Amino acid sequence: MRPLLLMIAASALLLAGCAPQEKIPTSEPTPIPIIIPLPRLVEDRPSPENTLGLDVAETAQADKPNDPKANLALGYSYYKARSYADAARAFDKASRLAPKDPTPLLYLGYTQMAVGALDKALVTFQAVAEMPGATNATKSEAYLQLGTIQGAFNDIDSAISFFEKSLKANPKQGAAMLALGARAAEEKRTSEAQKFFTDAIALLPDGRQKSAGLAGLAKITERKGKTQEALALYKQAVAMDDENIFAADGVKRLTVK
Repeated sequence: MRPLLLMIAASALLLAGCAPQEKIPTSEPTPIPIIIPLPRLVEDRPSPENTLGLDVAETAQADKPNDPKANLALGYSYYKARSYADAARAFDKASRLAPKDPTPLLYLGYTQMAVGALDKALVTFQAVAEMPGATNATKSEAYLQLGTIQGAFNDIDSAISFFEKSLKANPKQGAAMLALGARAAEEKRTSEAQKFFTDAIALLPDGRQKSAGLAGLAKITERKGKTQEALALYKQAVAMDDENIFAADGVKRLTVK
């Protein structure tokens, strides 16, 4: 399996809580492995900040069983508690009660990915992307997840196509930039890859995804022979995510030189 495909598939496995054992080799020449979005679902795609406590949400839904907002709120509460089967039922009901609202479907897709039901999630996110009332930001998110799923299915061409659609719908979709940067780096389109990584780093919040972008940029910088600059970027990546093995290997490799 090609390195980019491996890392896309790895993201889906991590999302479902079962990280693969295989590691990307770090000896030269090393491809640029970028973990495509959603390594951990609840942390990276959390429920809203005002999510109700589970008891409160269950009582509210029991009082108004056919209220789409009450069912959506209940879904958020189950989702936050990682009770994905219950969350899926609540989101599905909320969607049926409010068929023009893409939000319940979007979170239904997240729950399906969380339990590894990627075939179902593919259908769900496709429905979100095709909803007339969905905003460009929502469509971008749906395309992003479609790209991740297709990557897990080893359909790299479809994955890249969806990441491109995601970025077109939302030019500030940093996670899609990471995927496209990795592809550009694989194909030796260095200037394009560098721009994707640089732009993604500027847009993404501190965390695993930004760390991945820093590591990708570090590798390109290392290839240009700028060892100290690359080392500084690898160190930034590790400081932001101490589980970034690729960046940690870069620090070790360049420190001993």
